[in-house]
Amino acid sequence: MEIFGHMLQALIDPQLVIYLAVGVFLGIYIGAVPGLSVTMAASLLISFTYSWDVLPSMAAMVGIYIGGVYGGSRSAILLNIPGAPAAVATALEQATGMHFTLVHYSEHALDTDTDSRACCYVGLKWASGKETWGCGTHTDIIVAGVRALVSAINNK
Repeated sequence: MEIFGHMLQALIDPQLVIYLAVGVFLGIYIGAVPGLSVTMAASLLISFTYSWDVLPSMAAMVGIYIGGVYGGSRSAILLNIPGAPAAVATALEQATGMHFTLVHYSEHALDTDTDSRACCYVGLKWASGKETWGCGTHTDIIVAGVRALVSAINNK
């Protein structure tokens, strides 16, 4: 029972609710801007929260994460512009009119060097029930994922 008390502490303490709300607001803003990702926002926030206590910093990071995911999906749905890298599939689906579901995504490094390349694998399930797969490589993991998605779409 004590665990539930610790989990609900963020809802009881008004200071933590404010940190959470500010984090959600900033996350929505960052997620809606094309090219900025939730990972980037969280990594920038870590440098600000380094000297904070644990609970306020965690509340702000959770808020940034949830707001960023929501903000990225808003721009993809409303404007057909992927704000977050994960929203590229939604934007492509709306732009092309093709209906698919992402059923598999995996990635790994091809090298261990500083100039290493990433390899991504994407599996799509289409409205007809057919599954297609794609693979993409690049030095940037996001570009590799988009290449794999386009490859899977082209294999339809």
